[in-house]
Amino acid sequence: IYNNEQSIWNVVTQSHSDQDGNYLVFSVNRSGDTSQTATINLATSGTAKAGIDYDVPASELTFAAGETQKTVMIKIKPEAEIDGTSEYVSLAISPSIGTIATP
Repeated sequence: IYNNEQSIWNVVTQSHSDQDGNYLVFSVNRSGDTSQTATINLATSGTAKAGIDYDVPASELTFAAGETQKTVMIKIKPEAEIDGTSEYVSLAISPSIGTIATP
């Protein structure tokens, strides 16, 4: 049970895209109280190697008051073989306000 008087955050893996190359696409979502500006620190982890297998994304996102969703696209380098089982990337968040929802 979450308190709707605070921001509640979660990350959803949206897709593995092949439009202009390979990308991992994550959605960072905020619900509950969205009345304040908030900064989210981002970190990647997993068996794939940052800077070798994929480009490192920005280290933070800023949500304006009322903003509820942002997309993070992580470019996979052409020679990388990130398949989601033996090689994977996950995105962790650390918000300046609120709490992280757990599945």
